[in-house]
Amino acid sequence: MPQSPLRFLHADQLNLDVPLEGISAISSSSLQELSTAPLNLLDNLLEYAMEESVPFVLLTGTLFGADPPSLAAQSALRQFAAELYELGVELVLAPHPLERQLLSRQYWDELEAILLEPNLSASIELESSSSHAHAHLHVEIQLRKEGSNGYAASDPSRENEFRIVVLEADEPFSGLQSLLQAHTAGSEISEAACGHALEQVIESTHRTIDADYVALTGYGYRAQKKRDSHQHSRFYHAAGCLMPRTFEEAQVEKVGQATLVRVEPGQGIHLTSRRVAPLRLVPVSIQVHPADSKRDLERRLQEEIDALEPAAVEKLFIIEWNINGAGDLLFELADTELRRDLEKKLKGSRPLIHQWKLWPDRNALEHAYSQEPLASQFLEQLQQYAETNPGNLVSDFLSRLEIDSQWQHRLRQLGTELSTESILAAACQQGGAYFVSTEEGVER
Repeated sequence: MPQSPLRFLHADQLNLDVPLEGISAISSSSLQELSTAPLNLLDNLLEYAMEESVPFVLLTGTLFGADPPSLAAQSALRQFAAELYELGVELVLAPHPLERQLLSRQYWDELEAILLEPNLSASIELESSSSHAHAHLHVEIQLRKEGSNGYAASDPSRENEFRIVVLEADEPFSGLQSLLQAHTAGSEISEAACGHALEQVIESTHRTIDADYVALTGYGYRAQKKRDSHQHSRFYHAAGCLMPRTFEEAQVEKVGQATLVRVEPGQGIHLTSRRVAPLRLVPVSIQVHPADSKRDLERRLQEEIDALEPAAVEKLFIIEWNINGAGDLLFELADTELRRDLEKKLKGSRPLIHQWKLWPDRNALEHAYSQEPLASQFLEQLQQYAETNPGNLVSDFLSRLEIDSQWQHRLRQLGTELSTESILAAACQQGGAYFVSTEEGVER
């Protein structure tokens, strides 16, 4: 540990191309707004670096998150590196291995940045700000694969040195592997248990290679959602990705934040996080009961909107309404006009996109629709035409039904014996929730 104070910024998984997953149809106007998010993200990160007067910024993990990275995102990162360089701030990059291959060596060479290579050390020499320490502070940074034996040993003669190791994994980190092996299939692992396992990975790295700061990147474990529950098990290895791609990622507390690392002589390392992401995904769960009316639901939606406290840097947010429970109201929400009416009545913050996900109570459905052979037969036929996997079969069900003549013909053949409610009920009984369309035609 150095005898001079030190501060730097660390951020993981920029995901500049914002490859949002689990979000239904997005209109062209919303896509246009989303396309500006990477520029705003890098502007916010640059402002953070300027405010804290850091000598370098460390970016680990996926920088782009798309194959291939867009020209706009490549240009934005190039401009960000150039602006840091003009400020005298070093940019240190440890990108995902695939991104190293997707972009030419010329691109990486032309960036005003230090590109970390596996098992090779990069060095930054800094002027010491302490009158009681050596004139220079030597920062050594190395990218190391977990399980790799290669390590460039530091020079023991350097007394004022700070060592950073970026630990990269192509599969779940060892601590997570042990945790997964100890749990039976289908059981839930708490986020706290996962965090503890990863802390052990960090401590082991500290001891093994005498690193002062360890950054985990590369591979985290995320459990699949339970079929009969709207709750998700989610576990991540990093300090938090800057641009979340899924609503599951958005539920991790530190997502969207960059970390200021402060080293004070005799006091150890202090970490402070600040939100810099301009885009926020907001998953909200609401329980409805059979006696609830549309007005009751409207009141609860408004309460959730009122409770949102977006950070100053957030320009856009997308909200996912998870409506759980039993009663006719859940089926009524399959009506596009009803959802649009509810969205228009909400006051306050205006999401870029409202996404609705309905989770009918399967036990109640089995009681109300105990025998629905026609509905099950209809769903089996739908699978022949579905473009998505069976788990997403009922995604955008009504909108699919409106445009697919084969489905319409089969439904007319079955006539009044088969209701929309019975189809949706049978689908939900077969597993999980169903999406309804998101934002087409929304007036903002």
